[in-house]
Amino acid sequence: MIEVLVAVFDVVKDAVSVALKVKGGLTVFKWLKKLWGAIRKPPETLVSAPMTEQDQEMADKTRQIVMEVFGQDAAATVEEADYNGRVTLASDLVKKLTDAYGVHLDGCEIYIDSNVNNCGGYIIKENKIKLNGAYLFSEDPDLIYEFIDTVIHEFRHAVQLQAVLDPEVAGAWQVSEETKENWKQNFLHYTPSTADLREYISQPVENDARTFAELSLRGWRPEK
Repeated sequence: MIEVLVAVFDVVKDAVSVALKVKGGLTVFKWLKKLWGAIRKPPETLVSAPMTEQDQEMADKTRQIVMEVFGQDAAATVEEADYNGRVTLASDLVKKLTDAYGVHLDGCEIYIDSNVNNCGGYIIKENKIKLNGAYLFSEDPDLIYEFIDTVIHEFRHAVQLQAVLDPEVAGAWQVSEETKENWKQNFLHYTPSTADLREYISQPVENDARTFAELSLRGWRPEK
């Protein structure tokens, strides 16, 4: 997984001038900031999915991992790193979360798009996480924190799908049969953000991933 991230570094480096100007092009990020007031602190109605004791334990472990990689001030850590250093930070986070979560991924890729409509995604058919490096290479602390949030959010989607498909993953994460069925039906009838943004935000797998990421970073990332 680290090799995949580093393999796309030359592409990322060539596009860094785009990344540094990305703040003006992330229209959905701005829309969500306007909707929520602050992208890093969505209202309770959007982070209301039930969490198990295991979810809480893994959220605590996730927070520890994030602190190990980025320290107490992620924005400062990232801003002080050069481009290779930023890729290494992302790679370390991905590797540590993969080991901690007990999920299998076929890769994690970074791409650059200043006009992207989302921060990244978990690609089910490829079993890969893809991340917009424009956030990682930005000088805007909001976008840097959003990159970290996105990594956790997309890993949670991998957990969701593999819990539906693999009883061992479901057991390790204490996922109930009811929850598995809800996730399964949502994946089968998933609404992308490009189709209906409000419906996309409210569907079960998105609420759950958003809740888990918010819980994982609670008490670590600075409040606005």
